[in-house]
Formats: sequence, C-alpha cells, structure tokens
Amino acid sequence: MSTATAYLPARCAGFFSHAWPIGRAFCVVAAVGAASPLLDAFLYRAFSFEVAHYVFAATGVIVLGLMFWRMERGQFRRDGAAAQGTMGAAVLWVLGLIGSGWCCSHHICMGGHMAHPPYAWWHYGVDGGWVLGVVMASLWTRILRVSLCIAFAGIASFLISYRFLFGSFGGMYEWFPL
Repeated sequence: MSTATAYLPARCAGFFSHAWPIGRAFCVVAAVGAASPLLDAFLYRAFSFEVAHYVFAATGVIVLGLMFWRMERGQFRRDGAAAQGTMGAAVLWVLGLIGSGWCCSHHICMGGHMAHPPYAWWHYGVDGGWVLGVVMASLWTRILRVSLCIAFAGIASFLISYRFLFGSFGGMYEWFPL
C-alpha cells in the first residue's frame, strides 16, 4: 500500500473526528445542497411521486441536522445584535424565496428554465435579484455566526443549482415551486 493510499483514510477520519468550525460546515452544506438535485431526481425515479417528495424533504432535514450536529455550539452568537441582524437576513431570504416562486411560475416549462426566449430585461433582473437575495442572506447569517446560516446555505445552494444548473428538470417537480 502506498503512503498516499494509507494517508487518505486517516485524513477522512480527521475530517470527521472533531467538531467543525462554522466556515467548514457552511461550505460542506453548500456543496451538499448544490448536489442534492441529483438525489431529488434519483428519488423521483425510485419512488412514486406521492412518496418521493416526502423522502427528499426528510433526507434534506436529516442532512442539515447532521451538519449542525457536527458543529461546536459555542461558536454561535446569541446576543441581541445577532438576533436583529438575523431578522434582517430573514426578510431578505423571504424576498428571495418570493422571487424564486415567481421565477418558477413564469420561466419554467418542459424545456427547462427560460427555455423560450426572448424575455424582457426585467425577467433577468428578477432572477438575479432572488439569487442575490438568498445568497446575501446566507452570507449575512454566516458573518453574524448564527446557526441559521447552515439551513440558509443548504437551501440556497439547492435552489440555485436546481434552477440554473439542472434547469428545474423541466418543471417536473411542481410540488416544490421555489
């Protein structure tokens, strides 16, 4: 066995052996969220439509819970300034989700996201606005060091990759309009 092969299991064990800082958990959950549309597509092929969306939602909650569990709780802020900042980020997050819902109802068909141009310039602005809103809310909560940053990062990266990288899979999952 080469030294590189022997080193890999020890490195992986080191990755999981101690509590994670917020930055590491934030990056890991963002990467998992960005890849989760592939899990979504797999579940819809493996289960019936009525079951798949419950399995996917439960899987997402479990993954977010595991990420939170890996973190050291003492690094989160709990003061009044963090609470006020979190409220501001939550407003920005909700506005981003409203824009994402509008985008879903106006830009997605069987061909995917924005498959039938031309669109007015402001349609692109709305898309950019909701993406900017959820990303800024995620980063804002990360800078504030509040635990909500884990959920915001996972859901935001899922929404963005689902919509833009995977084209919302041609609108086949309308139960999740965001």
